[in-house]
Amino acid sequence: MLEEKLGRTVSQQLISDIEDRETVEDEEMLRKIAQVLEVTPEALKNVDFETAINIIGSTFTTNDQSPAINQPIHSTIHQTFNPLDKLIELFEKEKAELKAENEKLKKELAKRKK
Repeated sequence: MLEEKLGRTVSQQLISDIEDRETVEDEEMLRKIAQVLEVTPEALKNVDFETAINIIGSTFTTNDQSPAINQPIHSTIHQTFNPLDKLIELFEKEKAELKAENEKLKKELAKRKK
């Protein structure tokens, strides 16, 4: 999906490089990443990981039914999804689809040559 928006191949290395940056200077790339993640570019610019980690740490509970000190017996799991994990998942899915399509095209080409 991001490859379609950028009009070029997106490698795992590019994704890792983007994840490692404090900021994404390329406003067009940031806008396209935001579109894929279905968030605003401003939301990506203003992500505060320290706050997010603190919120996750203070609100996470298990679905364990054993009684524990200061823990309700029927607790719930609050799932939090990292948008970058979703982006990587999407890239991996698209990569697999492209690989399968490439193999199909190779087989068709091989048949035509015979």
